[in-house]
Amino acid sequence: MTRRQGTLIADEAGNLAGIITRGDLLRALEANHNPERTVIDAGSTDLIVAYPDEVLRDAVAKMIRNDIGRLPVVSRDQPRKPLGYLGRAGVIAARMRSHEEEHLRERGTGFKLSVPRFRRTK
Repeated sequence: MTRRQGTLIADEAGNLAGIITRGDLLRALEANHNPERTVIDAGSTDLIVAYPDEVLRDAVAKMIRNDIGRLPVVSRDQPRKPLGYLGRAGVIAARMRSHEEEHLRERGTGFKLSVPRFRRTK
């Protein structure tokens, strides 16, 4: 339960049916000890999704706007066909790599950023 924050739920045909998160699991286990409760019952079926050609900034904005930490990535042509999963941890890791690469490029150029000094002319 600690490795994944959420998992996509597919139906018998492999189509996206929902998503279940660690929080969903914990709430389901605490609230109802019904042995007949299914994964789809405990998960969410009203999904907010991302598309592979969507700008990452827009996908992250959806996550923030809807207070969610993950988005199923689906095909625009087949919106129930799961293609992947975009999670908050992956977005943060990619951003950190970008910052580290930028820092290494700046250090490797040999240039120092400084504020230019101007002389007063008389």
